[in-house]
Amino acid sequence: MANSESVGGALVRELTEKLQAQDEKVATTLRLTRRTLRRLKAQEQRWNTPMSFITERALQPVLDELEAASPPTAGDGDG
Repeated sequence: MANSESVGGALVRELTEKLQAQDEKVATTLRLTRRTLRRLKAQEQRWNTPMSFITERALQPVLDELEAASPPTAGDGDG
C-alpha cells in the first residue's frame, strides 16, 4: 500500500481537479435577434438546460476556428 493514495488525498485531488475544470462565469450581454432568442429559449425548455450552457457549447468550435485562422490583412481583397 505504499503507492496507494489516502482517502483524504484522493478527495483533495478530486476537488482540485473539479475546481480547475470550472471556469468562472461572468454576466454579460449578447445582442441576439428575436428569432434566435426564441429558438434558444425553446431549446432551453426542451432540453431543460440553461441558455448560457447551450450558447457556450455552441460558440466553442467557432471560437477555436477563429483563433486558428489568419485574419485578413489590410490591402487583401479585390481592390
